[in-house]
Amino acid sequence: MLWTPKVKGSLSFKSEIEKRGCATLVVDTGVLGEAVFEPDISWEQVASAGGSNLSQLIERKEHGEDLAVMTKGVAEIARELYEGKRIDGMISMGGGGASSAERLPTERAITAQTEAFKALNLAL
Repeated sequence: MLWTPKVKGSLSFKSEIEKRGCATLVVDTGVLGEAVFEPDISWEQVASAGGSNLSQLIERKEHGEDLAVMTKGVAEIARELYEGKRIDGMISMGGGGASSAERLPTERAITAQTEAFKALNLAL
């Protein structure tokens, strides 16, 4: 699952998937907020895979740069997980950039997660 475990309801969504017999692996794609539960792959790891440092991203407060770094990082992590046969599928949810009424951050988040999925280069 690609999303931020900082969103209210994230843990219950994860629990519902696990109740149905599926294993989960949560990748934290967010840059702000406090996690409701511990992800399997942290936002620090995602930022690092994207070629940056999380504390620098938070310090700069540049949403566009955050998104570019996290998009690159999550695409790299998704590719590695798939190639290492650690995942069979993906579920991703875009955040609202602090407010679900903010349409543009949501569209950017969905675009980022779509890019991560496309980076898998699945052979069908």
